[in-house]
Amino acid sequence: MSVLTERQLVDERISRRIDAAINAWAGVNQLIRGAIGDVPELDVDALADHLFVTLEGPFLLARATGDPSCMRRQPGAFRQLLAALLVS
Repeated sequence: MSVLTERQLVDERISRRIDAAINAWAGVNQLIRGAIGDVPELDVDALADHLFVTLEGPFLLARATGDPSCMRRQPGAFRQLLAALLVS
């Protein structure tokens, strides 16, 4: 989304598709619940949102810094944080 916006490629049609993609993303919380089970102290909806921004954010960071290595680091960091959370 940020790349499309930055390049001024968002029109009404694209905006509708982005909205549909974000709405479809809401189902990720169910996938997370299915994968990790019931963890009462974990806000799965917030975790799903965090995953979304973890995947979108590196585009912004890479463009701002000129360093594309964050494209791999950020999802890896999310995976490590989730693993640490589930071990505790």
